[in-house]
Amino acid sequence: MNERPSYSDITDKQIIEISQELFNGLAENFKCCGISQSNIFDAIKEDMSLDGYEYAKLLENDFGAYSIDSMIVSELDMISYSLDRAKDELVKKWVTENKIFPKFDIECNVLYMRRGEQKGIIKGVDYDEAKYHIVLTETSCAVIPYEDVVGLAN
Repeated sequence: MNERPSYSDITDKQIIEISQELFNGLAENFKCCGISQSNIFDAIKEDMSLDGYEYAKLLENDFGAYSIDSMIVSELDMISYSLDRAKDELVKKWVTENKIFPKFDIECNVLYMRRGEQKGIIKGVDYDEAKYHIVLTETSCAVIPYEDVVGLAN
């Protein structure tokens, strides 16, 4: 089975679409700050894990943007949302193409590997993204990829 898609699997074509979508709605605002669509594309390619403020700093420091205000920062925040959507679509396709199904049923006591071995109880399943909703304690839970759940707990 292939590995779960990650941000690095997002294609240049998808990044172009994300940068076009963002730029087209606010072209005048971005142009006033010296930001072009290609600057947005290059910033995304450089690092896909940033928030709007961090993208603003990157655009200023590496691409010559200037006078970026809070409205532009807010719009740049949409990059991470769009990247998440693109990755989610890749995961859905991966789940379908590889016929991925959960190994464990709801209410199973399981062990999973995240920051060491932990125990929990499966309370839900996200079939589209191949993740379990696991209750850890009375006050905490986690959403864990199928592949990180390693077995039944005693």
